[in-house]
Amino acid sequence: MFRRKVAVKEQQMFGFGEEEIKPEPYHPFTEEAQVLLKKRQYNTALKYLDISLDLTPDNPLTLANKSGCLINMFEPEEAMPSAARSLVEYKRYVEEELDGRQETVYALGLLKKSESLYHQTEFEQALVFFHRGAKLRPNMELFHKGIKKAKKAILNAIGKR
Repeated sequence: MFRRKVAVKEQQMFGFGEEEIKPEPYHPFTEEAQVLLKKRQYNTALKYLDISLDLTPDNPLTLANKSGCLINMFEPEEAMPSAARSLVEYKRYVEEELDGRQETVYALGLLKKSESLYHQTEFEQALVFFHRGAKLRPNMELFHKGIKKAKKAILNAIGKR
């Protein structure tokens, strides 16, 4: 966003810089938040993610990380809009270049949406999204664990073991 503003000002002032500058999909605040998430400092990570979303509001990676942070803070209802929006915004960013990380960002969005549905006791829908993720990224173990977890929750809910 900042680069775009600079390019517009350069164009207005000096008459150059007319090339379109793509928004950056990754932001330093998002990277700092990822480090804090690994350290389980969720409140601080959420603040960094909110700052990053203020600067780049439609960043799919930031939205997926915010969703994961809210899930870890036991707020799955608040996590769902961020997870769903990350999947929608992903499509827009794919047309631009994500340094070869397109599938990873989309898989992260699917994982966070699945987890959010699971924690809201929407086990059937969570199972659907876990399967979509496993089909997209068969080597990602978290999707397979999620499938087992969702199946077990469904069986427990209907009374079978």
